[in-house]
Amino acid sequence: MNRTLQVITLSFLCLSLSACANLRSMDSEIGMWQGGGKELAIYPGDPDHQQIWIDYIEAHNVRDLEKIASMNAPGWEGYTNHGIYLQGTEAQIAMLGELFESDQNPQWEIRFMVANDTEEETWLTTGNECTFIGSDGQQVREHYVHDVQIEDGKVKTVKVYARSAPDTPASRLDKKLRVLWTAADAEKMLSIYEEGAIELFPQSFAGYVGHENIIQRYQAMFAEDSPLVGGRIESRLGGYTDLGDGFFIYDAHVETQAKDGEVVFEGLMSALGREQDGNPRIIQFVAHSMPADDVNFLPPNPEQVDEVIASLPAIEVTDQALVEHLDRLRDGWYNHDVDALVDEFCEGARIITDGEDYAVRGLKDIHTHYTEFNDQIEEDSVFRAGGTLEYIVTGYHPINDRHVRAFGAWVVRNPEKEPIFLGGFGNVYRRDGDRLQILLNANSAVPFPTAEEWEEMQAAEAAAQEG
Repeated sequence: MNRTLQVITLSFLCLSLSACANLRSMDSEIGMWQGGGKELAIYPGDPDHQQIWIDYIEAHNVRDLEKIASMNAPGWEGYTNHGIYLQGTEAQIAMLGELFESDQNPQWEIRFMVANDTEEETWLTTGNECTFIGSDGQQVREHYVHDVQIEDGKVKTVKVYARSAPDTPASRLDKKLRVLWTAADAEKMLSIYEEGAIELFPQSFAGYVGHENIIQRYQAMFAEDSPLVGGRIESRLGGYTDLGDGFFIYDAHVETQAKDGEVVFEGLMSALGREQDGNPRIIQFVAHSMPADDVNFLPPNPEQVDEVIASLPAIEVTDQALVEHLDRLRDGWYNHDVDALVDEFCEGARIITDGEDYAVRGLKDIHTHYTEFNDQIEEDSVFRAGGTLEYIVTGYHPINDRHVRAFGAWVVRNPEKEPIFLGGFGNVYRRDGDRLQILLNANSAVPFPTAEEWEEMQAAEAAAQEG
């Protein structure tokens, strides 16, 4: 971030909080502060100050300089994470004006707020993200913690601490993808894919394998009349794991915007990549769109769904460790055994799935995820009454000595063997001796029309044929 934006971010995060001593819990010490030859106990502050903080952020996001100035105390001062000292509201407002007239378009978002006081001072500690347009025209996201001193209901002092954005093969690949996307050039997009890469859209069983198929998808997306031409991608990186030998996996929350700013796609994505000679590229990509609240996952036409499942290009899995892993998953599902299911994940595993804003990370949260799902299943449902799980593997590839990847479809069947729930997956596994465990579980469920909608569709199709 340039110097102007660093200082502006600092000044923006100076919030006026009312010091209500009678609301402080001086008998509940939560920490300490020391400096200048003295030590002070820290106590819980007034949570009502949070609304002022929200209002202050909004003033910056709507460019209300007058309101911002009114929320600073006389003698306002700040200390940036780069050692820059700034004094006075006048200097702050001058820099804000310059920033707001630039092309950087900064926007701020609260991540957390903690009100905390000492016997002598009132403070608010906040965590925030700032997004802005960098010099290359791409969105940049930076993370800050700001300690703000309040005096007589106004901001007196602010101190800034920053966490640098990570520089990993995943972050470099993510940036390259966003830059190329704005060019809307299908040929150039291929430069971020290995020759045999695969893109998976498991909600529809769709898969695009190799440059020839991937470029066709981009050519359709960037057609002359497409609303995506002139649009952009905004992404927020989630987890990153180095698999060794240049391979890595990562996940992100992604928003694809049309030229007019309309959100065309929003959801999670995960990818397996490899960096060679400083050039990171995608090997396997999985997209997960957010389903509508009223989405239906029960197939109204099980016989036709079975025909589609039977037509999938299933392969024979020769890796016995994967065969046994899938067998254990089937048994765990059939027996509703959460512990058995979680045992099929390794340390550092994550689940990327529909309906979640963020990945489910770590064995503890994965256990909670399956427990909550299990608790939601009604006793008289087919999931309880003999529901079975099967996998159709359509692709399997070793990554290195410790990791493999596989993709395909999964189907849940009722006791009558009818498909009642199905979707796709694109997973990465870690090998430990003769055992495989999931490192990245990327899966989605296929949505279907309701029974009533299906009847209407069939009737319309019949009428069209007669006409």
